[in-house]
Amino acid sequence: MNKQNAPQKIYTCPMHFLVRHSLFILLYLFFLIFIFLTFKDYGISWDESFYLNSGKVYFENFFNPQEVSKLIPQYHLVTHGAFFDVLYYLILKIFNQTSSFEFLHLVKALFASITLIFIYASINILTRNRYVSLVGTLLFIFSPRWLGDIFDNHMDITATLLTSIIILLSLKIFSDKKSEIWGLPLYGLVSAIAFSHRVILIIFPALFIYLYIFKKFKKEELNSNYIGFILSFLVFIAALFLTDPYIRINGLLGIVEKAIYFTFFNKDITILFEGKFYPATNLPWYYFVKQILITSPLIIIFLTISGALFMIKKFINLGFIKTTSHIYLLMSLYIIFVLVYIFKPVTFDSWRHFLFLIVPMVLIAALGLNFIFQSRRIYLKLIFILLVVNSILVIKDVYGLYPYHYMYFNELIGGIKGAYKNYETEYWGKSYKEAILWLKENEIKETKLYKLATCSNPTQSAYYFADNMIHTKNLGEADYFICITKNNEHNKVGGEIVHTVIREGVPLNFIKKMD
Repeated sequence: MNKQNAPQKIYTCPMHFLVRHSLFILLYLFFLIFIFLTFKDYGISWDESFYLNSGKVYFENFFNPQEVSKLIPQYHLVTHGAFFDVLYYLILKIFNQTSSFEFLHLVKALFASITLIFIYASINILTRNRYVSLVGTLLFIFSPRWLGDIFDNHMDITATLLTSIIILLSLKIFSDKKSEIWGLPLYGLVSAIAFSHRVILIIFPALFIYLYIFKKFKKEELNSNYIGFILSFLVFIAALFLTDPYIRINGLLGIVEKAIYFTFFNKDITILFEGKFYPATNLPWYYFVKQILITSPLIIIFLTISGALFMIKKFINLGFIKTTSHIYLLMSLYIIFVLVYIFKPVTFDSWRHFLFLIVPMVLIAALGLNFIFQSRRIYLKLIFILLVVNSILVIKDVYGLYPYHYMYFNELIGGIKGAYKNYETEYWGKSYKEAILWLKENEIKETKLYKLATCSNPTQSAYYFADNMIHTKNLGEADYFICITKNNEHNKVGGEIVHTVIREGVPLNFIKKMD
């Protein structure tokens, strides 16, 4: 029997389990150490203060959703869930840290790290190879767009976590009939939180249900577990009412309204793409695909394509029943790409709103990697060596951009230097922290009151002010103007440039001394 296809041993002793997965456990511990050593280095993103406040509003008005609707904007209620807002705020409140963005960053990163467990477990189900699972997890860790956002990105990183949970549950239920008993009710709970958090995530459970029923039909087991599905649906509805204020206000009709609003959401902003500014509602048809291609490490792109081809070949040879998990991963990617092409939802700040797609991409890439490991063809081994070299280059870029990994661009356009003035780079505004710290160290004197103007959310800079520094919206009275490069806002105000925050030779933030 082929070793890779042999049934896995069941380790009933916890020590056996720990030994078998000791390399991953060690990797996870190293990642936790990285979090605790670096969480104070990251600045505040432009929407963090809003989510912190919304968590407070949701928590204090949990039993009064009508009051929530008065304090939170309508578009936010419809398109964003409340679960993680409340969760993060509650943790900060327990530790009496509700005004500490550093502590908030630590909490967010620790939750984000849990994604690694689900990624590793999913790859292990797909490949039955813990070494491939380990390498696949490393691929995920060194996805700069994910790594650079784990400390502060509220919506997209948690959407990625939820996606990893849903996919693991799907793979587990597809591969182990016994897991349906506990898996389906849990599936309903996680799906409700995911739908509330970001509506498009419902694609994953919807596709799972379709493939699950189709598989049961093919195996003539259609009536085998209808109770589990009913229970899952009831849990889904109950969890929605419990965690989503908009659903509690509008009832079941709110579910439809959330889906419709998400589909036709509009935002009047411009996007820098290929050196030109486009309205967010009129981007080139290939914007979404190209953003993924130029901001993902080439190793992930190559392995994802390889894995997809391998999965298609396996489906042709073995049929639907034995490749349901593969079809699930491929179709989830395909459906979302098609929906984006058809509905053209407003996307800005690169493809971060769809960052959760990195989960199926890495899982498919892991299958491509597993195929290369199993192959005896020499050219595939040479390709693997090239992929290792590319991985080293990615790590080098991550180090060079630190702590702004989210601005990573790959070799297809020449890295961040090739992206400058052609694509959005510093869209989060997290470089304000570094700019303010430099200003305090080099320009600010204790004997004078300084007024500072910025071109972004004042909290991003004011949080780091000294006692003799205040924020002003009046440029005429400002002593300094601090601005990121997004939309060329820094060029709209004159003044002497006294300092520039730079990474890899590319300016991110300018400090100007006003006349």
